[in-house]
Amino acid sequence: YQVPDFSLIDIDGKEVTLADFSGKYALLDFWGTWCRYCVMGIPEMKEYYQKYSDKIEFVGIDCRETQEAWKAGVEKYGLEWTNLYNGYDQSLIVEYGIQGYPSKIIISPDGKVVEAFLGEDPTLYEKLDEMFGE
Repeated sequence: YQVPDFSLIDIDGKEVTLADFSGKYALLDFWGTWCRYCVMGIPEMKEYYQKYSDKIEFVGIDCRETQEAWKAGVEKYGLEWTNLYNGYDQSLIVEYGIQGYPSKIIISPDGKVVEAFLGEDPTLYEKLDEMFGE
């Protein structure tokens, strides 16, 4: 199904929408620095970002914390991909059917859900290898 557009701010305060990624694959990662499993999954996310960042756009969407905590986390963990702030707004969470954290959703170039993954799920990385691996 088609996912709803969003408009969130990035680390520099610039507005970013889902439409900005149209025409390419995107991996939306709904997370927070307070989420132990999200943080535990960062090394593997980094590994796959290095591997496939030319084929799929990684987009971290931070939820349920202050901007200060988010910015500190992005810096502390050295997250190089696009990082957006959702904060305490529930509308996007409801629209995307987020049931827990982390939630990762692969979006196709035409804005449809390819597959969604709840929690630190190794099948996400298998799917990325299947889609983009040599």
